[in-house]
Amino acid sequence: MNKNMVKLLAISMALAVIVGSFSVCNNNSKANDIQDVQTVNKNIEANETSCKNHCQGDDENISVEEMKSHLIEHGYSEEDFELLYICTQVEEIQDNNLPDVEESEDVEEDNSENEEVSQVIDNIVEDIDEQAQVALKLENDESTGGPISQLAATAFQVWGELTDDEKKLVVTHPAKALAVNATSNRATELTIMIFGVNGLGDKTDAFRHSMWNCLMTREIGKKYAEKFATAHESGKTQEDLQVIASDGFPEYMHYEMDLHNNEVGRNTIGEDEDIKTYDDAYLANRIVERMTNNKAAGDIYWLHF
Repeated sequence: MNKNMVKLLAISMALAVIVGSFSVCNNNSKANDIQDVQTVNKNIEANETSCKNHCQGDDENISVEEMKSHLIEHGYSEEDFELLYICTQVEEIQDNNLPDVEESEDVEEDNSENEEVSQVIDNIVEDIDEQAQVALKLENDESTGGPISQLAATAFQVWGELTDDEKKLVVTHPAKALAVNATSNRATELTIMIFGVNGLGDKTDAFRHSMWNCLMTREIGKKYAEKFATAHESGKTQEDLQVIASDGFPEYMHYEMDLHNNEVGRNTIGEDEDIKTYDDAYLANRIVERMTNNKAAGDIYWLHF
């Protein structure tokens, strides 16, 4: 059994007690459902592990390869790095075209330097979009030169699902983008492990968003966790927000719920604590503590049971 499987087993054992208690039938009352969350929380072992020597994921100058190594040290596996191919390619392009991208972030919008950098970013995004279209057409067409690698195919598929704002962040911060993608996968994995399902608009959705933002905060810092999380929710028009989602609730309510729970996730660990010393099981425990379904109190909430 490799170390990643051991890691998952340890998390599974630490959180196993949640599975039954969170699997509440739809006929349960709202009060009982919330009480289940609070009761279960008391039964989760708060695991804390020191890894300060390895937590450099929020380093401004970290490379994609260094980020990958950092994440592997935290138990992530190769399967979590879906965007690796694009992040690696973007890093090479960035080195040649965006030498001052970090410094340019706070430049005023009307500054010519900022406009120039923005144009370069847009051009790179457009180029990757074109590559993705071509590459995916070639994926299973050997007559046109053979299929592309699975690594590239997966990366281009994930790229195609990103919002425009997310794509720009991948171009400007490829190493951090790799961590964002990996933590998103881990949050989904933990959601299914704990609840048995990965739903929409319910408590599993609420947990996943908060957990993702908490994990991002640990790996890349709160500032960039907010940037990427907000970019993920961007790009929807007023018309889009009025569409009724598959769970029967309008998109604008999902939008508000996600932004709120994202913020709660980023702030779950206080400023006086060192989030870098906490493992996944401990962070999941802290997220569950905030799941009261009380939006007014600033806690994690959901739209339906």
